[in-house]
Amino acid sequence: MFHGKNAKALSREEEMYREQIRSHKMPQWRSDRLLAKLDTSKPFNSRLEFIELLAALSRKYEDEVRRKVTGANKELRAILWSQHSLSTHLNLIVGCRIHAKSTP
Repeated sequence: MFHGKNAKALSREEEMYREQIRSHKMPQWRSDRLLAKLDTSKPFNSRLEFIELLAALSRKYEDEVRRKVTGANKELRAILWSQHSLSTHLNLIVGCRIHAKSTP
């Protein structure tokens, strides 16, 4: 289970998905499939899964992640792009999971 602690350097695959958070380049069909498989009652198994799901959310809700966050004055996608630690942003991820699960 991925806890976000003692993180090692990102792998090439993790870097690819991380870049997709910012660029929204994940194919729509892949994003839809990942979000459909999302089980909100289970934790992420790996950091790769965590980053990949952030990329899927970024693709699916492109307009929303382009909005600037109050206080930080940064686009949400820039904040997501910089996050690797599940422990520091658990509330954000839980909220994203609930939103993804409830949206048709």
